Amino acid sequence: MTRRGRASLAAVVGGLIASSLGIGCGTEEDILPDESINDGGGTTSAGASCSGTPRSCSSVDASESSCKAQTGCAPAYACAGTTGACGTLDTQTECEATGGCSWDEWCSGASTSCYSYYSSYSCSDQPGCYWSTYSDSCTGSSYSCYSRSSSYACATTNGCYWSEGCSGAADSCGSYATSSACGAQPGCGWKYSGTCGGAPKPCNTLSVKTACLAQAGCSWM
Repeated sequence: MTRRGRASLAAVVGGLIASSLGIGCGTEEDILPDESINDGGGTTSAGASCSGTPRSCSSVDASESSCKAQTGCAPAYACAGTTGACGTLDTQTECEATGGCSWDEWCSGASTSCYSYYSSYSCSDQPGCYWSTYSDSCTGSSYSCYSRSSSYACATTNGCYWSEGCSGAADSCGSYATSSACGAQPGCGWKYSGTCGGAPKPCNTLSVKTACLAQAGCSWM
């Protein structure tokens, strides 16, 4: 075998051995390093980060959702609404459940004067009156309705009647500083005040792309 023939044979044998071992030269794509990463929000260039200057919480859009989306900011809440007048509450339960109102009972009217009775029997029935045998007339001073402190005493005094109702001045919604107290006052509700408070987190501390892009004033690059 000639020298050239031996060289060709060696090349064929070498190729067969390399093929059986899975050794190849590879392509350019096989050896280039992967220069992309996925941060969960899509593929972006390696080494990307959040930068910029976040806007103050008070300057972001006034909506509650926009405020909540800003890391470090928090919406402010307050008690708002309109309470009804105590006098419009018809039941004791409603009245006593309303701050500032109270359920009262009292004797109303104007007691009948003693001089309006012309018989000893009717005269003696009116508290404060008595029959004078000397003048043969009803005399004295009938008790005022206001002085009758019980429903029975009121009902047995002619001209008087027992009253009950809600009185006072209902507490305004704005006077409540907690959601529980606010919710307990009829007509009031714990609502977003339209003010966004807190301190925004610096852009360079936000490592998640979605949080960075949601932060007003920040950008991912």
